[in-house]
Amino acid sequence: MTSGQTKGIKQTAFVYVPDTFDAASMKRRKTHHYERYENGVDYVFEAIDLGGTKGYMTGQGRGIQSGDILTLRQNHQLISYQVETIDYYASPDDMWVALLVKIQVSKE
Repeated sequence: MTSGQTKGIKQTAFVYVPDTFDAASMKRRKTHHYERYENGVDYVFEAIDLGGTKGYMTGQGRGIQSGDILTLRQNHQLISYQVETIDYYASPDDMWVALLVKIQVSKE
């Protein structure tokens, strides 16, 4: 091949992505419904403040990620929490512990 020829070379488009780009914030949040389950039996929720606006929850289920919403039934109310952080156990691999922040309360 002589100079100036590009025989058999594919052109590739490169896209600059700035360091401040947050791919996680671009994903669609999922809502996981735990309202039919019972606290202390199917999962454990422990408030870490007096108002119950934050708490740790240990439960089971796959595919839960930071930013997702968990809906729980507490004292005849449906309460939605956003997952701040979540860590999965090694065994069983669908068990996790998450830090939750309350975002909405609804009457049944």
